Amino acid sequence: MVELEDAQDIAISFVKEKRNVEDVRVVITEQKDGVWTVRGTCPINLCGHPWRENFKIKINQKGKITASSFKLM
Repeated sequence: MVELEDAQDIAISFVKEKRNVEDVRVVITEQKDGVWTVRGTCPINLCGHPWRENFKIKINQKGKITASSFKLM
C-alpha cells in the first residue's frame, strides 16, 4: 500500500517529467477510499512569460497514476 510520502514522491516525479520543471510544490495530499489525491503548483513558461499552474494527481493503492489534471492559476 502506498503511504503519504510515496504518493507525494510519485506525483512530484510525474509533474517534473510531464512539465519539464524542477520547482514542484505540494499543497495538499488527501486519501479517500484508498486513492491518494495530491494537489500543488508548478511554474510554466508561456510565450516567454512565467505563470504558475495547479495540478491534481490521483494515485491508486498500487502506486499507479489513475488521473491527472493541470490548470493555469
